[in-house]
Amino acid sequence: MAVAWLTARPIAHRGYHDRRAGIVENTLSAAAAAIAKSFAIECDLQLSVDGEAIVFHDETLDRLSQATGPVRVRPLAALQAIPLRGTADRIPTLAEFFRQHFEKQFSMKADPFSSEMLEYLQNLNWPGNVRELSNGIARYVLIGPEAALQQEQPQKKTRVFQDRTESPVTLKGLAKDAIKEMEKTVILEALRANQWNRRKTAESLKISYRALIYKIRDAGLLSRRAALRGAPQSAGQGIPQSNQA
Repeated sequence: MAVAWLTARPIAHRGYHDRRAGIVENTLSAAAAAIAKSFAIECDLQLSVDGEAIVFHDETLDRLSQATGPVRVRPLAALQAIPLRGTADRIPTLAEFFRQHFEKQFSMKADPFSSEMLEYLQNLNWPGNVRELSNGIARYVLIGPEAALQQEQPQKKTRVFQDRTESPVTLKGLAKDAIKEMEKTVILEALRANQWNRRKTAESLKISYRALIYKIRDAGLLSRRAALRGAPQSAGQGIPQSNQA
C-alpha cells in the first residue's frame, strides 16, 4: 500500500532539471524550479574531503563539470570553484539547498552564510540528523543572521548510559526529559506549520503568546554570536524585539 506522504505530490528527482534550458540536476536552479511547481525534491549527497555535505549525484566530476576525478578528494572550496557544464550554477552545499527552499516557502530573502556561520556549521558534531539541520536553516531564514543554528541533540536521552556516579537516574527525571523533548518537537512542527508566525502558533497550541516565547527560548534559540562564543544567554536575548508576529 502506498505511503500517503510519498504520493501526495510529485517528487522532482534531483530537482526539476532541464539541461537544454540551462537547469542542471541537483543545482539551486533545479531546486528553485521544483519549488515553483510545488514539487517535493529528491537530491543526492556526496562528501568533500573536508567532510562537507554537497548536493551532487556522481562520485566523479567528469559528467557534469569541467573537471575530472573523484569528488571525495577535493575540499568544499575547490569543488564550489568548479564550473558546471551548461549553467552558471555551482555545486551547492546541503545547507544552501535548505536555505533556498525556506526562502521560497516563507517569501523571505536571507543573508548569505557568512564564513563565521559556515565555520560554526562545520564544527558541529551532527549525528546524521537532516531534520535538525533543516530546522536550523528555517530559523536562520526567518529570524536573520543572528538566529541560532543550535544543535538539537537529545543529550539528556543518553543519561541512562552515563556513569552512574555522576548523578542518580530516576524514572521521574527520565519522564521529565522525555516530555521536554516531545514538547520541543511539537513546538518546532507547529512553528513550521504556521510559517513561524508565533502568534498563530500560540493559538494553534492553545497557549499564551508569552508562554510560547518562553518555551522557544527554553528550547534553545540562541543568537549566533552567543552560540559561537559558547556564552550563556540572558533572558532577553535570542528573540528579536522586531518580528514578534
